[in-house]
Amino acid sequence: MSRLGTLTTNAQGYLRIPIGVLLSVVLLGETVPSNLALGLVLVMAGVAAMTVPGERLKGRWKSK
Repeated sequence: MSRLGTLTTNAQGYLRIPIGVLLSVVLLGETVPSNLALGLVLVMAGVAAMTVPGERLKGRWKSK
């Protein structure tokens, strides 16, 4: 298994809140306002963006 970098390892810290909110909705029946849902989506998108390897993105932005 390859080693995880510090950025990927720290990214899990940002996912604690969305996971906690998801668990509260599922287990406790809490409701999520739309502004909170949008914020959670943006947090998860940010984590995904910072953990995608750079080599994967280089090919997508080259001009043809």
